[in-house]
Amino acid sequence: MNQGYTDSSSANEKDFLTGYRDFTLNIRIYVLEILKNEYDSTEDIDIKAKVLVIMEEQFFFIMETFFGFSYAFIKINESKNNKSFVSLLETKFEVISNLHNELSKKSEDDIKKYFVIKEDMEFRLLNLIGIWTNEDFFKSLKIILIPNLDISKHKLLIYKKGSTIIKILDKNKQNQISELDEDIGHKYSKENIPSQEKYFLDMGTKINELIKDIINLRLMDLEDQNNIRTIV
Repeated sequence: MNQGYTDSSSANEKDFLTGYRDFTLNIRIYVLEILKNEYDSTEDIDIKAKVLVIMEEQFFFIMETFFGFSYAFIKINESKNNKSFVSLLETKFEVISNLHNELSKKSEDDIKKYFVIKEDMEFRLLNLIGIWTNEDFFKSLKIILIPNLDISKHKLLIYKKGSTIIKILDKNKQNQISELDEDIGHKYSKENIPSQEKYFLDMGTKINELIKDIINLRLMDLEDQNNIRTIV
């Protein structure tokens, strides 16, 4: 298969979004499905442990993609410097934190005016905003997800002792995780918690659908812009 190259400023946004939605977005889910099948088909404890580590890593990367596409979609509407959608795919935690703070200050009416929402996109957009303004989601993101993503992406600072996978986190972060569990854990039923391998695949699939929603919302924006130019 041939490969080509382009940069973020010259990439056609519609081509990128449709190609990403129809091809790239499915890659990590495909990997998770393969890994879950591998997990289910082996009795080897070491192999199961390795598979879970890789599945967790893929899940964290899907979440990072969700951060980037959420940020780009929201910021492209207010961009005054003609930045491309691709160049706005920011995933630094400071940027994500600011996004949460900004959206939390907006009322539902403000959001509808800001995005000039059409009926057929309102539910998906408000669902997205609802996730980003949920305090429990943001606490989990800040205290659990971001540190684990960093562990996975960079040095893979974990090791196995007996049947336990141990992650190396500083003492302060460990204490924060314990406090978070006490703070919000009681709000959610701990019954029927899925196994890790099922959780990574199921949640990864749900997050993938949210990313697809974001892409479709942006494509609708582009279609509207094109129609306006055509009429003019």
